Amino acid sequence: MIDALEWMKELKGKLQAAFGGRLCFLGLQGSRRRGEARETSDIDVVTVLDSLSPEDLRLYRGVLDTMPQRELACGFICGRKELRAWPRHELRGLLEDTLPIVGELAPLLPETNDEDIADYLRISAGNLYHEVCHRYLYGGSPALQAEKLRDAYKTAVFMLQHLTLLRTGSYPPDKAALLPLVSGDEREILTRSMQWDFQKQEREQNPEDWLFLLLRWSSAVLEKVSPDGAPCPDSHPLLKQKLDALNLPPLLPEDLEPEGWAERRQQLVITLCKEVYGFPPPPPAALQAETLSEEEFCAGKATLQKLRLTASLPSGGDFSFPVTAVLPKGEGPFPFFVMINFRPDVPDKYLPSEEICDRGYAVLSFYYEDIAPDRDDGFKEGLPALLPPEECPGKLTLWAWAASRVLDWGLTQSRLDPRKAAVIGHSRLGKTALLCGALDTRFAAACSNDSGCSGAAITREKRGERVEVISRVFPFWFCKNYRQYADREQEMPFDQHFLLAAMAPRLLLVGSAEEDIWADPDAEYLSCRAASEAWERLGLPGLIASDRLPKAGDAFRR
Repeated sequence: MIDALEWMKELKGKLQAAFGGRLCFLGLQGSRRRGEARETSDIDVVTVLDSLSPEDLRLYRGVLDTMPQRELACGFICGRKELRAWPRHELRGLLEDTLPIVGELAPLLPETNDEDIADYLRISAGNLYHEVCHRYLYGGSPALQAEKLRDAYKTAVFMLQHLTLLRTGSYPPDKAALLPLVSGDEREILTRSMQWDFQKQEREQNPEDWLFLLLRWSSAVLEKVSPDGAPCPDSHPLLKQKLDALNLPPLLPEDLEPEGWAERRQQLVITLCKEVYGFPPPPPAALQAETLSEEEFCAGKATLQKLRLTASLPSGGDFSFPVTAVLPKGEGPFPFFVMINFRPDVPDKYLPSEEICDRGYAVLSFYYEDIAPDRDDGFKEGLPALLPPEECPGKLTLWAWAASRVLDWGLTQSRLDPRKAAVIGHSRLGKTALLCGALDTRFAAACSNDSGCSGAAITREKRGERVEVISRVFPFWFCKNYRQYADREQEMPFDQHFLLAAMAPRLLLVGSAEEDIWADPDAEYLSCRAASEAWERLGLPGLIASDRLPKAGDAFRR
């Protein structure tokens, strides 16, 4: 049998001589890569050039014509531009099943997610279902058609690999690795594919069994994947079991219709303000902005403005604080972030201003302690000193109120897109960003990172920080009611999925760190899963994710 790797080594040299630096990627896929090839199996080659023209195809064909056993050569070729635009449901399998010979494939591909995998399964299952029906009804004798199912069983194996990836987060590289991970009809399909050459007599004697096994299984796969490409709720038994065990307060009434969501969302926010954060001060009677300075920034790619915002409080008095605005050069309008930061510095280790501008976003940032100091000062400094004591909420709420004032200014700027404002923060300021997004529906998105306890994480059965600790060490972050739930989380008439769900139907991003047990990434993820019900009830996909807890590197999307 031909040595596929030696053959690829020879092809590599000839393609580099023909195309030079234009050869972006060369790889081997298929049965030769998996070690499952027969003597007559194709040599599946994946080639990506910087661009692909008819002249390039002629040159490529000429190179193939010089290769030994040319008749075995097969595969995929395209230009970089075409690959970036390729249907995403086909790309994860291409990536996982290809052994790199020259370059790396992943940087050339658009980002894919579980929704794309589910889309692949839905399309493949529909095609497989149709093929079996068509062969049985219109293809002649069942025995003849069963013998022609080799490729259909091969397709089913690829589907099994994608199903396993969706379930576990890992792609089995070959049939041997896949075998212990499947059972029932899935195992039977895989076994028949592996032993195809030795089961000809069985196919002749029981052709309908070979046809209808694929029919039954492809039908089951279609039932597991909803029309929008998202796994159906009942395809997450593990997560559902974990959430059921937590006995969370119900997020939505069973009979809630989409038109009732606005009222229910307001109820969630009121509950959180009453029990956790306190109610925010009303919007200012007036807001004035003073430009302190303006200069070129990011090597001339942006402008940096230093501002002072002054809010006239309904309770009397003015409150001022500084804001820094970094806007890309150009016409706009630009989407923008309101960044609640731990320092006034721009840029900052939490704020890579130039990289953000390079992607076409503006950033309006402020230092949270310019609003209220992050310590127990008796609410006598900063904004709290201007509020009636009986109306002063926790400081998370005050920092969120300030972010909304920054948004007030941003919405007056013609170079900023009022439809695309996001509030963002990390750790305690991630809690603040989530709260701000819940309180202020003008934000199209809220983004938190490692917000943990009293932020994105479900509190019941949470690891690390709990209500007893956070309300004792940082009582000034919250309203006084929150302390009553120390070591009594099961009695809370809420949990943090209320906070996340309050963003629906807008966008929500929750970032977690695998080793940040104090914040507990698993609890943050379960909260996302529980909150997803709000988006789903509104007819949106919600969280599209595997039926498992997350691991480092995972990215789940709607």
